[in-house]
Amino acid sequence: MASVSASVAKQRTRILLGAVAFGAALSPACVTAGTKADPICAPLKAFVTSVKPHEERRIEFQTAWFSGSTSAGLGFLGKSCDHGNYDPAKVACASLIKHSSTEFAGNNAMRVIACLSPATRFAAFVQLEHIDVEFSYGSSNRGQNISVDLQPGNAQDDPKILTIEVNGY
Repeated sequence: MASVSASVAKQRTRILLGAVAFGAALSPACVTAGTKADPICAPLKAFVTSVKPHEERRIEFQTAWFSGSTSAGLGFLGKSCDHGNYDPAKVACASLIKHSSTEFAGNNAMRVIACLSPATRFAAFVQLEHIDVEFSYGSSNRGQNISVDLQPGNAQDDPKILTIEVNGY
């Protein structure tokens, strides 16, 4: 009987861990004790801090989820990232392509904001369709002004566009 109980306990643990992993994949990344850092954060922070005073750099990240639009070249499902041929932006784009959601563009925006503005938190089950937010990163003497803008696209079938614009000061 003890081995049956142990087996049931193992199954419950696996199911619970699977549910936690699934829930974590859908919610914005919030780093707490014992959890892994969001893999998009380090490349994004490196991109932001690389922007020098009086420079402006941007990343434009597009996602298409069951999109009928062919204007973006993403097809039915896809991601693309324009980095302006700037090396730190290329690395951040590669991370976004690899670690972001195609379906939930709003989650990508929340993750970017939470990464670059760590005190910012979103309530559970928040779904963003559009956001345009600006904030500073760094100190009052040297840093970057950041704009994070998520646009739903001009037409229903257009891809979602997440723009991260950084102006150094």
